[in-house]
Amino acid sequence: MKPGISQAATAHRPPAYLGWYYLQNTSNIAFFNCTLGGSLFVLYLGTLNMDAARIGLVVSLFPFIQLVALTSGGLVEQTGFRRAFLIFHGIRKFFVIALAAAPIVLAAWGPQAGFWFVVSCVTAFGVLRSLGETALYPWMKEFIPDAFRGRVQGKAVIFSALVSVAGMLAISLLIQHATTHNWQPELPFQIAFVVFPLIALAGVFGTKHLPGGDTPRRRRSVRLFVEGQLRAARNSSFRSYVLAEGLVFGITALFAGLMPVFLLTVARIPDTQIVLLGGAQMAGIIISGSLNGRAVDRLGSRRILPRFLMALGIMPLFWLLLPLLGSWCVPSACAAYFLFGFFQNGTIIALVRMLYNDIVPRRDRTEYFTLRYAGSGLLAGFFPLLGGLSIGWMKHAGAGGVSAYSPAFLAITVAAIVAIGALNSIPSQESITTKFAFATPSPLKS
Repeated sequence: MKPGISQAATAHRPPAYLGWYYLQNTSNIAFFNCTLGGSLFVLYLGTLNMDAARIGLVVSLFPFIQLVALTSGGLVEQTGFRRAFLIFHGIRKFFVIALAAAPIVLAAWGPQAGFWFVVSCVTAFGVLRSLGETALYPWMKEFIPDAFRGRVQGKAVIFSALVSVAGMLAISLLIQHATTHNWQPELPFQIAFVVFPLIALAGVFGTKHLPGGDTPRRRRSVRLFVEGQLRAARNSSFRSYVLAEGLVFGITALFAGLMPVFLLTVARIPDTQIVLLGGAQMAGIIISGSLNGRAVDRLGSRRILPRFLMALGIMPLFWLLLPLLGSWCVPSACAAYFLFGFFQNGTIIALVRMLYNDIVPRRDRTEYFTLRYAGSGLLAGFFPLLGGLSIGWMKHAGAGGVSAYSPAFLAITVAAIVAIGALNSIPSQESITTKFAFATPSPLKS
């Protein structure tokens, strides 16, 4: 018999059923990092001869498609969070498998057809991802106790990062083997685009063992759902949070979309080593998860977020120096990826805890999460899109090398400063877990 949610909320340790959540999160994050979410996808697009502007456009599709959540939240809720997640997150894996055929399309019908084939697959994947995550986030409000939210997310991050590192290492060895034996350069990526989605399917179906997420007994009207979204939109703390989170996601998207191209074309680092730099980023995420999961539960998000955001804002100044470091370029790039993984992941853990524990009321959780998912995605989507365009504009104006990437990277510094200001405008009402009080009610909850 599955443990009840009310039992979990009063326990003094995270409930055992969370093992199924760890399995889902680990397999899903590793799948995304080793296919569409990391430097591997950018390098794969490079083998298809796409320029920085087109790569930026493709990467920006993911957050823009999150706008689907604005109209899909009611449908997902009536379907049942568990059932909707199983359906949409399961089906989306097959569109990633389809991306393995992009070189075939390119060879048969030319670069324009290849580009639009990639855009079509990414768009279909993004829509299904949006529907699946629209179901998952409100469901997590049910099955993860507030008192343990930080450490549960930290532990989940450690597992997913370890498996992601193993996956990236395997793909790097494949790329090296392909280079040695004169394989087609896209073949290692195609193998990854088939293997990792199949592995992730097991994690998706494991979530059926998690409690909650059932179909509601009473169907809510569209009017009530829209009224809930309007209540969320009128919440000034929620608006400030969405702004800050969108900026953080934009920073992440810009780093993931442009940093590999910068290192390959400007710093002249081989693609096999760039793949391994993703392992350094995962190492930073692992250490961040173990340190910050418990820290954010005990100290609260507000004490951690400004420091980490300031660190993210300073980092681009260091990235722009990498091509000038000669033999120290690769070790320095490794340190840059490690530090970015550490501070970005710590920021996300703190933001997620603030959202679930102190911003979103249980009554309107679907409305809040759909609005948050769409709003932060819309903002984040502009970063890789405008970043790729700015590089094209700078090159057209005669700027090359480091100069072409300077505006895009310095936008990260501005975004971090604005995010700090947005978070500082939120009233201090967060609940902090202590040794003696595992769940202090938040004044913002209903």
